[in-house]
Amino acid sequence: MKLVFNSLTTKGLAFLVLLFVGLTAMVLWVIDMRATRMLEDKVKQYLMAEAESTANAVSGFVSNIEGVTAVLAAAAETKDPAELPQLMELLFSNESTKDLIAGGGIWPEPYQGVNRTYLDSLFYAKNESGQLVQYHEYNRMMHRPYFNEEWYVPNQWSKAGDVYWSRSYTDPYTHEPMVTSSMPYFDGDKLAGVVTIDVRLAGLQDHLTSKGSEVGGYLTLLDRAGRFLFYPQPQMVMTYSAQGPQSVGVDVLAQRDNRYAPHALAFSHYAQQLRTRAEQQEDVFEMALSIMQQTNDVNYQYALMLASGIVDSPNQAATLEVLPAFNTTLPDDPVLNQEVFLIASAMPQTGWLLSVAIPRGAVFTAVNRLESAIVLAIIPSVILALVLAWVMFRHSIIRPLQAAADALESEEKTGHAATLPIFSRDELGLLVGKFNQRSQALVKTRQSIERDAKAKQRAVSTIAHEYTQPLRWLHHKAATLPQSNPADINAMASHLKMSAQLLERLTLDMYQVQHHLETPLKLHYRTFSLNQLSDYVYHAFAAPSQRTQVDFRYWVDENLPDGLIGDDVRLQQILLNLTQISLKLTQVGHVYLQMNLDTSGQDHITVRFSVSDSGHGFSDSEKALLREGNATETMSKDCLALLHAQQLIMQMNGRWDMVSDAGFGTTFTFWLEFGLAVRQRGADDTAVAKERAILVVEDNRIHRKSLVAKLSQMGLRTESVDCGKQTLSMLETRCYEMVFINVRSIAIDGLNVIRQIRLMNSEVRNTQIIALRERGQHEAQWPPMIDIDDVLDLPLIDEELNDLLRAVFSQDETEAVN
Repeated sequence: MKLVFNSLTTKGLAFLVLLFVGLTAMVLWVIDMRATRMLEDKVKQYLMAEAESTANAVSGFVSNIEGVTAVLAAAAETKDPAELPQLMELLFSNESTKDLIAGGGIWPEPYQGVNRTYLDSLFYAKNESGQLVQYHEYNRMMHRPYFNEEWYVPNQWSKAGDVYWSRSYTDPYTHEPMVTSSMPYFDGDKLAGVVTIDVRLAGLQDHLTSKGSEVGGYLTLLDRAGRFLFYPQPQMVMTYSAQGPQSVGVDVLAQRDNRYAPHALAFSHYAQQLRTRAEQQEDVFEMALSIMQQTNDVNYQYALMLASGIVDSPNQAATLEVLPAFNTTLPDDPVLNQEVFLIASAMPQTGWLLSVAIPRGAVFTAVNRLESAIVLAIIPSVILALVLAWVMFRHSIIRPLQAAADALESEEKTGHAATLPIFSRDELGLLVGKFNQRSQALVKTRQSIERDAKAKQRAVSTIAHEYTQPLRWLHHKAATLPQSNPADINAMASHLKMSAQLLERLTLDMYQVQHHLETPLKLHYRTFSLNQLSDYVYHAFAAPSQRTQVDFRYWVDENLPDGLIGDDVRLQQILLNLTQISLKLTQVGHVYLQMNLDTSGQDHITVRFSVSDSGHGFSDSEKALLREGNATETMSKDCLALLHAQQLIMQMNGRWDMVSDAGFGTTFTFWLEFGLAVRQRGADDTAVAKERAILVVEDNRIHRKSLVAKLSQMGLRTESVDCGKQTLSMLETRCYEMVFINVRSIAIDGLNVIRQIRLMNSEVRNTQIIALRERGQHEAQWPPMIDIDDVLDLPLIDEELNDLLRAVFSQDETEAVN
């Protein structure tokens, strides 16, 4: 019975019967369901998709501007203020955005700018000739400070990375429609100010005009306040006053031309829905009231929309999809002078509203064309049935037989077994299955051999790639050895030894791969110096990086012990691979190697290593291959080396992470655990270390590291903390000869800590206290109970530190330290 059902005759008959039934049902269904209404709905859906497509294109324009805003905000937080004007000129003259950006600035909170004045903005705008010019007028408007402006106030509730788009306005000089993109920047967790980008809408208007022509109608764009960002008849949506031209809202346009009233009414209902939803959220309502107290430029409804956008920003960040807002019909459109469909979509990214208006007649024209196409399709249905029958016959019989014949002929010529697909479980399918069973074993054997050969080739290529850096370093040092100073010979010998060890280990790895050994690569644990290893990695690439425009640096956490137990050669191999990859990715910019203490125990620590660069990053396809973790033929040598480094980290029981954004750089991070190599001190050595114990209390990381480094170079055992509470705790359990403490830091509360130290037991309160303060700060006298032995100004000057230590220690002891 089963064989009869699977026979070709039965299948052909069943197909023809189903085809006849299907065609009959299709005609009846089309007639019964009223094709006109159905097709009209389909055309409306198509038009709504066009509206959403246009909104997505506008979102791309918005994203470009937001990217520039984010770069400027990051620079305001991290860069030297002297570098900001040059950066702003580069950002505002970028080829992709220079025609869109009219200017921008950095607007610090009161007394938080470079000059520590009430108003201290850094604002640049393009003049009539397109040159950037700095304007200082905003710093003189004491009666209307910039931090009370509508574009500034909402940022006080925004988080890092949130962008606020202002209401539309018209430039008073060029009469161009513009909006402002603003983003907050922070000093730690505290708001430090706002950065802005003033955006011309002319380029966007050209795109909207062109898109409107493509769909056979026109487009309009409203900001969240209902003001027009774009309208095909700009004179209809402008009002003029002493302050210059300004765009109006949909309600004003409806008053000027009542034919626009249906659009204004639909927008009013939409805005009322948003307002009702916002008022039901208590946090949104309270934020709206706070915004109105901060600025007089917004009314209650607009403040609610601002607050709702800020509170909902995490949800909006998860998706940038446009959302359908409303659709309506204008019986007599004031632009096209005929009945139109109007479809609106909301853009959560900016709060803008994009509307597309299409003549209703165009919809019916499309419907009539589709109806005609259906009628014409029914007539040749019989011909189509015959064609389908022939296609099925060819698919079920002719193609399998031809494929089998071709495979047998190919196997006879090439000697390679071919596997045929089984198209169906009929008689021909059974025949093909028997053929495949015969050749399956041969195919698997061949694939296994090819796979092993390719894996071996990739492994050899990766190891050969890793040979290059130590060999280049050896060639370089061999060339520079005759000119080297005698003092550099020891360091060079250490580096030569490390290079030789790495080459020896790579040679063993090559032997293991050549002999098809499947066991993991061996690890060899011993005591090594982390500082020496990092210095070797740095010098391996220092000379090449100096010949390029790459700033290559490294840092080793001051809290990391120098003596560790682990496989330093494998660690060296990993760091060389990652650093070499970052330098290749970076043509101009920086490459930073950092080693930081992550966690510590009695006999072990975990070190976090990171290699970050500002290069072009990995492509999406490369990142997808790296996420899979399997080497392929299409992988570059850098990707293979990166996979090898990742495998070594996993073998050393470490953790691994990589973040790479195209155009923004790559950061490789991994964590490894090492044993501690404890150095036994002699009695005299311990006594000197206790005698010269120093505690540095400073929350500024740069000042703290600088002072600790200088004291350590003098042979003084130095410990450091960054808060007052931890200072008192350490003084209760340890003895220190001297405490350096920042008396002006709010986080440390230095004066209060000194007062508590002087109230502790006699052994602690007699500790010499050196006050750290910014250079140029002076006090007429210290408050009561503030007994300070001396003062040291920051940034440090070596002569001042040496003079202070000579005054504290005896002359003989100072000479011993030096």
